Formats: sequence, C-alpha cells, structure tokens
Amino acid sequence: MSESTSKPGSMALKCLGGDEPAADLLLGLKDLRAWPQGAKAHLWDALGLAVAYPLPKDLDTRLEAFRRQHEVPPGRFARAITACHRLLNETGRRNLDQAQLEADLVVLAGSDRELVDRLLSGFDRAMDGIKRQILHSSLSDHGSLLLGVDWRVDLMVRSHRGEELKTPVIQMTLRCLEGKQENRKTVQVLPEQLRELQAMCEQILGTGDGPSATPKPSPS
Repeated sequence: MSESTSKPGSMALKCLGGDEPAADLLLGLKDLRAWPQGAKAHLWDALGLAVAYPLPKDLDTRLEAFRRQHEVPPGRFARAITACHRLLNETGRRNLDQAQLEADLVVLAGSDRELVDRLLSGFDRAMDGIKRQILHSSLSDHGSLLLGVDWRVDLMVRSHRGEELKTPVIQMTLRCLEGKQENRKTVQVLPEQLRELQAMCEQILGTGDGPSATPKPSPS
C-alpha cells in the first residue's frame, strides 16, 4: 500500500513506504514494552550497538551481556532489537526526519509515550550510523572502498643492494572494504611520494598550500 492510497485509520507508516507493519515488527515492539524497566531505561546501550557503523566486532557478545545483565528473555530481546532496528533503518533509507518517525511511532505505540520518547532519544546517533552504512555499502557494491589507513615510519639503513641508505620509509596499510569483506594491503612509501599525496589531499580538500613535512624515522 502506497502513501497515496493509505486508508484513514490504517497503520500505514511513512518509514515503510506507506505499508502497514508486519506481525513480527508489532510483536517486537510488544516485547520491548515487556522488558524490565531497567532494560528499557538503558535501551540505547544495546540498540546503539546495532545501528553503529562499523558494527562492533564483538556485537553479539556485547548484546548478550546486556541481555543477561538486565534479565531480558532471549526471544523477547532479539525480537525487540530487530523491530527497532528495522524502523530506524527504513527511516534512514528513506531520509525521513525525526518528526516523521515520531508520527509513525505514535501510530504504533498509541498512548505509550514512553516507548516513543525512548526510541527517539537516539535518533541522531542512529541516523549517523545507518546513513554511513548505506553510503559505504552503496560504494562497495561497485569496487573497493577505503575505510582507513594505519602507518608507521621506519629507517632504511642498508640492504643487500647497498650500504648507508639512511632513508625514512613509511609503511602504510590500507584497510579496504570489498563487498562485505574487509581486506588490508600494505605499501611502502618514500617521502617524495608522501608529499605527492599531501599535495593531492590539499587540492581536493581545498586546504591551500601547507608546509611539506618530511617524515622522521622512529626512535631506535
């Protein structure tokens, strides 16, 4: 059902493109209402992990620790987190604002204003993570995406090819996303190539002519 054809009194939601929520989503929100009060008060300690980008490598372990700490039954916990994640993810995917999500939550929660307020309290945090995930996934669908760079500076003293080289060498490891797999590639960079990269970054980012720094070797 589209937004334009939704009927008065229906549960058509903007975040679902005008569709009504599936039974499992409604059940998940019902489960959330039944959480112990302490767990509901700290909802975003768990939900924030599920909408972060990148996802924590120990996500499952941390969610399970939260569940045990707050004594939430496993099924009730999983269904609630899944339902909340679905609502937030669809909101981010459709680029809706907080007021639009609030209107949907009011439809879902009825008079339970506590549920609405708790879910909205992490809106900005959730949208940041979800939109970053959408952006990165959209880019990695079509090739490798650079996620980050690790580096160190060494001093090349000599090799079997020659003596007294005494040249700083940057070990630069590129962390890239290829599909859903994160890979690493290490390259060796000399100071002159590093200055080329610096000039490129300044030109792209519009930072102007900054001083060129020559990397110094790490202390021995």
